[in-house]
Amino acid sequence: MKIAFLGPAPPFRGGISNFATHLAEELAKAGHQIMYFNFIKQYPALLFPSGDQQDQSSPTLPSRRVLTPYLPHTWPKTVKAIADWQPDLVIVSWWLPFFAMAYGYILRKIKCRKIILAHNIIPHEPWPATHTLLRYAFSPADKILVLSNSCLLDLKRNLPSAIVKKAVLGFHPIYESLNLPEYQPQAFPGLLFFGLIKEYKGLDILLKSHAHHPAGHPGYPAQNCRLRLWQREKL
Repeated sequence: MKIAFLGPAPPFRGGISNFATHLAEELAKAGHQIMYFNFIKQYPALLFPSGDQQDQSSPTLPSRRVLTPYLPHTWPKTVKAIADWQPDLVIVSWWLPFFAMAYGYILRKIKCRKIILAHNIIPHEPWPATHTLLRYAFSPADKILVLSNSCLLDLKRNLPSAIVKKAVLGFHPIYESLNLPEYQPQAFPGLLFFGLIKEYKGLDILLKSHAHHPAGHPGYPAQNCRLRLWQREKL
């Protein structure tokens, strides 16, 4: 099967790109032909004040950088690129209403089977016209894959039944590529935090809780941490 991925892939950093990469690689191992239809740019600088949106990674599977979601002239070019490749299935990475206009346009133009892989339904931070944008983006999809019960509930609470009936409940895997040793309390006294540091993720609460670990627990190495949270110094 020819499977197209629409959304961020390396060199874009972050959990959405990472998830798409792992899923695509597993599908490739199963014998499917994969193509990323990747972003040229992901966000304008105004929406991403924390620095570079890319890192030094490179895709391990074929990739075409065709879409800048906030530049409408790239939308028909993306449709043509996908149509020319003639996939059997398109998997669309979804996490913010910011992408709704681009995705909704593209999904209405391509003719193959379309699955939205929804990492979130309601965004973590307020977004104008969220429900309208969700309906526009999700309506042309054949299936909507959610990764948790909470996302499934958000879908049921906020979208009409015609969209809800497309939902499929999946799960978020533990990536084998992390290669973490089995946890041994004495040998591994630390905390791991994965992802970009933003206010809603609660890393500040996690670090403050360090002072309240249970009696008899070895605790964690004392370190002075200075972290830049989303737009403001918190710690």
